[in-house]
Formats: sequence, C-alpha cells, structure tokens
Amino acid sequence: HYQPKSLWRLSAIKQYIKLIHSCIGWSRLPYILYRQYCLGKLKPKEKHLYCLMLAVKNNTNGMSTVFELKKGLYEMSKKHNLAVYAETSLEKNKTIYERFGFITHNAFKMRGSDFTIWFLKRNPV
Repeated sequence: HYQPKSLWRLSAIKQYIKLIHSCIGWSRLPYILYRQYCLGKLKPKEKHLYCLMLAVKNNTNGMSTVFELKKGLYEMSKKHNLAVYAETSLEKNKTIYERFGFITHNAFKMRGSDFTIWFLKRNPV
C-alpha cells in the first residue's frame, strides 16, 4: 500500500512526539538531542554492519540462540568484508562483546555525568 512521503513524515513526527512525551520527557529533550549529536560524530563513516542489539528472550535455548545469531552476523561480515560495529552503555555487555571478538575503539562520556557509551568494532575474519 503506497503512502505519500508527507503522510509518512507526519506519522513519524507523531511517533517521536509520543516517545518524547511518554518516555524521554520534554525537559530532557535538549540533553538527549545533544548527546545524539555527539554520538553521531563518533560513528563510523565507512560501510559497515551495525549490531543494534544481540539479545534473546530468556528461555532454555537463550545462549544457543545468541551463538546462532552471532555466527550469522560473523558470516555476513566475512562474506561482504565489512566490520561489525556495536555500542553499549553497560559495562557487562561491553565485556560480552569483547569475548565475542570486538574491540573497544571509542568511548563517550557526557560532561558532568557518569554515563558512558562504548563503541565496539569487530573486523571481518
């Protein structure tokens, strides 16, 4: 079903407003926008794969599913000769990514905050 771009943009704007109102809060919006601006400057410019999230629902097959996802991601990385990038704000997740062969290539810490985001990279093998 075709939707003109103007309608899509209007619906996207509505979703952003809903997100700001219900999750972020209007008073935190300038902080979040500035943080996203700074983070954007640290992201890679070259073509790459980006691992938004590597997670599964907590069940008995959880870890085997994570390993299958990781294997598929690594195969795609090798096939297309593209590095895989990820980011996390949890140190325990940073450690897991490092166990999976990622290296920390950058970190971002907002002034006056203990909040850190680590940027990780895994080269194709």
